[in-house]
Amino acid sequence: MKRAHEAAAYDAWFHEQVDTAISEADDPATVWVGDDNASASWVARRAELLKRIAGGAD
Repeated sequence: MKRAHEAAAYDAWFHEQVDTAISEADDPATVWVGDDNASASWVARRAELLKRIAGGAD
């Protein structure tokens, strides 16, 4: 019975997350980030992390 309650709670949470995402996507005020910008951002973050690792910084 516990698993059934956990599954129902997860299902409710999941549907809430999907509804929120759809609402945000439909909102005209939503700012979209292009793939090029997102990729460049992650490249910069990765380079920063690798620099920190190489320098031994915490």
